[in-house]
Amino acid sequence: MYTPYQSRLDLQVSHNEGARVFGAATSYSSGVYAHTLGERDMNGDGFLDVIVAGGSQPGYNGFVTIFLNNGKGHLPAVGANLSAGSVDATSVLLGDVDGDGNADIVVTGSAAVVFLGRGDGTFGAGTDSPLPSAYSHAVTADFDGDGRADVAVTDATNDTVNLLFGKKDGTLSAPTSFPIDAGSGLTLAAGDIDGDGHPDVAVAGGTTIEILLGDGQGHLAKSKSLYVSTGCVGTYHGEGAGLAMGDFNGDGVTDFVCLAQSPAASVSAILGCP
Repeated sequence: MYTPYQSRLDLQVSHNEGARVFGAATSYSSGVYAHTLGERDMNGDGFLDVIVAGGSQPGYNGFVTIFLNNGKGHLPAVGANLSAGSVDATSVLLGDVDGDGNADIVVTGSAAVVFLGRGDGTFGAGTDSPLPSAYSHAVTADFDGDGRADVAVTDATNDTVNLLFGKKDGTLSAPTSFPIDAGSGLTLAAGDIDGDGHPDVAVAGGTTIEILLGDGQGHLAKSKSLYVSTGCVGTYHGEGAGLAMGDFNGDGVTDFVCLAQSPAASVSAILGCP
């Protein structure tokens, strides 16, 4: 979908033509060194838009570019170019942080920067919140059940998962930390693993995927650890996800897929047991 870390400008879109065939890529200029992207309807017209985050140069000031979908599969209109200041935007998260019904943008790097959406594809100025200095990946979900998006980040140095709760004013709370096993916090994913309706967290690193169950009130508790013989690796400061969860075999139980340490350029699937 987009060019690698050291390249600049291009977002590439290939349309699905059916039968697992994709058409030729169409390129759109993002104006940034693209680290990551997300997709969501940012202006309420029912069409998925694309959000690209990156820096003016690798390691420099962060920017977010929003491409508004015209409903015909094209992204000609840039809805906004947002500045994250000195935060090199290596990850982009989408959710309703202030609970007003409009999609907001959170970019993470040396800090988390929240841009509150107005519902028409435009956004307010960014507000910074501190992150653990050794954060390696971030995801968003409503962990405390208040209808606002929260952010979960891993701290690979202190071996913790940290929750930053979305507040009504659109800012994020100070981190609340939960311990994890040493070396397991390279990457994480969020979803309802135990089927109780509350988002849970899985973290991965080394040869372990560790599961922390959420109670829907902002707390996480260790549940179990899964052994991954091929190992799991993370990604630099959240540039893409090293772990994903979902029901991949249709048995109604959560499964996991992670980037494998060995062999290189491979993934490992861990199927849940009913």
